[in-house]
Amino acid sequence: MAVQTEYGKQKTTILESIGRRAKFRKDTVFNNITYAVDMDLLSECYQELDGKKALGIDGVTKEVYGKKLEDNLQDLLARIRRRAYKPQASKLVEIPKEDGSTRPLAISCFEDKIVQLAVSKILTAIFEPQFLPCSYGYREGVNGHEALRALMKYSNQFPSGATLEIDLRKYFNTIPHEKLQGILAEKISDKRFLKLVEKVIRAPVMVNGKAELNRLGVPQGSVASPILSNIYLHHVVDNWFSEVSKSHLKGKAEMVRFADDMVFVFQMSEDAERFYNVLPKRLGKYGLKLHEEKIELTKIRPQGSGRSREERRTPTDIQILGISMLLGEGSTRSMAPEIQEPIRSNDEQTQKSAKISQEKSKSRNRSHHKAGQNDCGGMGKLPRHLRQSKASKFVYSNE
Repeated sequence: MAVQTEYGKQKTTILESIGRRAKFRKDTVFNNITYAVDMDLLSECYQELDGKKALGIDGVTKEVYGKKLEDNLQDLLARIRRRAYKPQASKLVEIPKEDGSTRPLAISCFEDKIVQLAVSKILTAIFEPQFLPCSYGYREGVNGHEALRALMKYSNQFPSGATLEIDLRKYFNTIPHEKLQGILAEKISDKRFLKLVEKVIRAPVMVNGKAELNRLGVPQGSVASPILSNIYLHHVVDNWFSEVSKSHLKGKAEMVRFADDMVFVFQMSEDAERFYNVLPKRLGKYGLKLHEEKIELTKIRPQGSGRSREERRTPTDIQILGISMLLGEGSTRSMAPEIQEPIRSNDEQTQKSAKISQEKSKSRNRSHHKAGQNDCGGMGKLPRHLRQSKASKFVYSNE
């Protein structure tokens, strides 16, 4: 954000300088960046935050905080500078998921959201230039639609290969703090800023009426959780896959990731199997586990002769972002996958569940750049009782 001076000219903010340095000198290790948290940045964060979100335990609204905005921000900045800032405990709310389980959501106090957003902006300026094109979640300028298009492109490139779809079990809630801090320290040597990040991720939560430090994972609901989760998976999966796909695989391979939803596309089926065998070890090294029920290793069914009529009619069905994509359906049709919408059902509750799931996926994708709108921190999925039929339409079953 460029700031207007009293003479009407624009001055470059510290945050912009950090971003340019990170983009054009990617080997830079940043020091003394705590001073990027200044009044300009805190004021910007205040303005961007949504004042209509749920309130924290102190009940302070954006409007109330803004009545003495200058004084409040000056006091906040002073506490950050002298390392006296301590986040208040967050309310913990269990949000129902489509599979019947729940997702813990931490609702922070308004002032703590300002700090979370400031930290998020600085981390984004430093790490965004490091991210690879395969990452589409919670990033400015890319979205779920582009992820789907990339997946179509790769499936067309490898029409006789295989796809591996994976999801991580409770990803946001299982990121080890020590390993995350170690990854951050590779690009940031400012111990004061790293300590501020630690305070954000270890912010206490209310459990049975008592405030307890968060000792594992990045709090879902925190404004900083999307960038922190992307930084972690960039190191654990994206970079690693980019290296091993060139050095250890016989054929070519590509990946598409949106948060913790990932699809890998391989030119050769044997490469997909080899990769699947080593992936759990890589994830386990960083404290992560595969969601076994959501793993799909599928061979892409190519078009052309040499196959029975029934085989040619049966597409390869993969899912990402809750959308089913059909690869290679029919000998007279394009290889481009189809994105299907659910049909109507007489089951009113099922219709409602599917609609909510779709709206969640859309709204998260629209709002992941807006402060305070990352409450769920994950991807929306269609209910598990939605299944793909051979007629290429969603149908409802009683499974």
